[in-house]
Amino acid sequence: MIKGGQCYTTLEGALQDVFEYPTEDLWICWNGSFIPVGYKYDLSWMIDELQDLIECLVSKTEGQHRAEFSSDTFMVNWSLSWKEDALRVTSEWKSITGSCQDKLNGEDGVLEVSKRTFLCEWKRPLKLVLSALDLGGYTNENLPELERLQKLYSLIPQEGYCYVR
Repeated sequence: MIKGGQCYTTLEGALQDVFEYPTEDLWICWNGSFIPVGYKYDLSWMIDELQDLIECLVSKTEGQHRAEFSSDTFMVNWSLSWKEDALRVTSEWKSITGSCQDKLNGEDGVLEVSKRTFLCEWKRPLKLVLSALDLGGYTNENLPELERLQKLYSLIPQEGYCYVR
């Protein structure tokens, strides 16, 4: 149930409510480097921007998008461009856990991957988020932003390879 009777009305607040600290991290594999993203704070700060990014990728066959993630331990700007299934993400890493942003800003700064693969890697972490929100007592009625996240989750065709069980 919702902790302390407090029901947060934003996804950011609700995620911070349902995930304990420290909790498990999701891991982003960026050109062979693994970057931890905490569910409680990093992902809660990223969730709105992440939804915009996913919405853009699933709704357009060609386009560009700039995502700016601003958590203290996952601060990065991604410039995405795609046509059909070819996705290119140019990154500007500012601050991440492990302080390996210099390496990531060097030759590893550009990620070229299938758009489908990129999207599919987000499905399992979003499933965990939706499950935690459900177990925490959040519904579309008390957290209206939940409906958008559920819709975007349903538009991702399948789970990726990193989080398949």
